[in-house]
Amino acid sequence: MNTRLPLFAVFMSLTLLTACTEDPPFQGGPSAQVDSEALASLAKSVLRDLQRPSFTENREYCGVIGVDAEGVLRAAEATRGRAKLCVTFNIPETWQIVATYHTHGGYDRNAHSEVPSVQDIQSVTAGRLIGYVSTPGGRFWSFSGINQTATLICGPGCLPSDPRYKQDRPVSNFYTIDELAERQASLR
Repeated sequence: MNTRLPLFAVFMSLTLLTACTEDPPFQGGPSAQVDSEALASLAKSVLRDLQRPSFTENREYCGVIGVDAEGVLRAAEATRGRAKLCVTFNIPETWQIVATYHTHGGYDRNAHSEVPSVQDIQSVTAGRLIGYVSTPGGRFWSFSGINQTATLICGPGCLPSDPRYKQDRPVSNFYTIDELAERQASLR
């Protein structure tokens, strides 16, 4: 959300920079050949399971998805974050990281939680990763660190939604990082 993952972006950048100077198998980012449908399906499954605890505790949960040493696409165990911040340190060293995932916690009328934030996109930019986020309204988004856009994969209720959720602002199906910045600024 507003303060989401700047430390994670630095950590991923350092991890990826370190990884680039080491021998494989970990190379990070877009060099992994991954089926995009399988990746989105895995992220959706993980986020589905995290929605209820995220609402109940009003905490973000976050993690990474990667290809393990055997070539299997896997999601790392989620880290329990705070209300508007989550930093994951559960990054398996032998995995080739291809994506991140996180929840946006419980419904808050004053939060920018039904769409990815500018900080969400920035957190995956250095590693040229894909990110996935689930929202209190049950939306499932993909966002790209490569082209800095966010795309709605499925709308309200496609994942469990917070019983307190109320649709109070229009939500488009696609945003550029600049459009998200304008949207965030309008909510301040």
